[in-house]
Amino acid sequence: MLHEKGIAVNDPKNIRLREISSSPSRRVGKVFSDNLTVKKAMVYVYSKRILVQIIDGPETVENQDKDVCFFVQLFKPESFELGKKQDFVISEDASLDELRARLGQLYDIPASNVGIMRVDSFFNFHDDPELLEIPEMNWDRPTIVYSNKNTVGDTMMMRHGNLMLVRDNTAKLKELSKEENDAIKKETQKKKNASNSGTTSYSFWNRKEKALKIQSDS
Repeated sequence: MLHEKGIAVNDPKNIRLREISSSPSRRVGKVFSDNLTVKKAMVYVYSKRILVQIIDGPETVENQDKDVCFFVQLFKPESFELGKKQDFVISEDASLDELRARLGQLYDIPASNVGIMRVDSFFNFHDDPELLEIPEMNWDRPTIVYSNKNTVGDTMMMRHGNLMLVRDNTAKLKELSKEENDAIKKETQKKKNASNSGTTSYSFWNRKEKALKIQSDS
């Protein structure tokens, strides 16, 4: 059983192992699938940090070389709000039509109305994009403009740990009042200040061991 910061996991199938960068950004990366051998895993994890992620069910990354696991987050234009981030697994060779169909099922949006936008690859998974900037981002435009493969991995350049925003392109954007606009700016600055001061809830990655106790039967 894993127990960390009050979180208990009785079934090891609900644990996902991921690579995480050693930089202050703590960028989440590659998923180590359950069918990966220890020998091959050591090639990936030698001298690197490992993130232990608790998921709702068994690992869904099956193809270590082709499946990508990134985060998706719904932007709701009609209420000018962001939903919660969710893990999303799909083959990097999947077409954008297949991606939109899958996302449409997830968020109950007709596939033809699904809008997608890849957030900068340096985005930190524990932060949200700046809300006021989202409507003006490059929605439904390929990351690689010269690509003709029209795939998740090539055209959109989605990689493990990246973030993709999703919206219903037919939803009307809410017009914010000055008070609402100012409130969003204030909350955004508050989050930035907390992140810059290192007070986020993810600071425990750098904790130091206080003691090592060894018990024996004798």
